[in-house]
This record gives sequence, structure tokens and C-alpha cells, in this order.
Amino acid sequence: MMKIPMKLRDFLDEIEAPIIIVDAQGIVTIANRNAKILLHKQLAEIEGRLGGDVFECTYSRLPEGCGNTVHCSGCTIRRTVMETHATGKSAVRVPATLKQQTNCTPTDIHFHVTTEKFNDYVMLRIDP
Repeated sequence: MMKIPMKLRDFLDEIEAPIIIVDAQGIVTIANRNAKILLHKQLAEIEGRLGGDVFECTYSRLPEGCGNTVHCSGCTIRRTVMETHATGKSAVRVPATLKQQTNCTPTDIHFHVTTEKFNDYVMLRIDP
């Protein structure tokens, strides 16, 4: 896992939108303060984990895990992040629906995602 300089962490925390930085394997390397608030998680529960686990995707709980189920190919968040990794092309306010499992009942969560590549990472912005 990449060691993030404190200055980058401070910079990301100044951004009002929830921001998550994801590597080429779909692993979250850092999240800003507003992403932690949105996800109701501490940084230790986010860093080093696959995106589906961070977002508590219902399908990431299947035995195959995040990124390996038949449902993952249709995941707008995963597909958008991975396309940006592969092509370098940014995506802006792509509508996304996540089937989230935070208790016994799965819930559909709707939002928009924006991605931008820098070096070997993708910045994922989450908007209502």
C-alpha cells in the first residue's frame, strides 16, 4: 500500500466533496474527511480495502468477493474507475446505484461519480 504524505491528506480534506483515491487493483488508498463522513467509517476501515468492501456492497459479501462476482461487471462505480485507470479518460457525474448492505436489508443508494486519473491512481468523487 502506498504511504500517503500528510500534505496530500490535508489537501484532500479541504475538498468539500467526498473523495476516494483508488489504485489499479480497485483498492482504496486514501479517503478525505467527507468520504469518511459519507461512509460512516474511520480511515483504518477504508485504506487498503477493495471499493466494494468500503462501500459495503451487498455483492462484495458473496464468496467470490469484490470484483469477482457476476454482478461486478455491471457495477457503475467499479466499471467507471477501471475504465479511467485503463484509458486515462475522465468521467463526469456518471449516475450510479449501489446495492448497499449495512444491516439486514439491502438498500439501493443513488449518487453520481466523477473520476480522474493521476499517475497510477484514480480519484473518485461522489456527489448526490
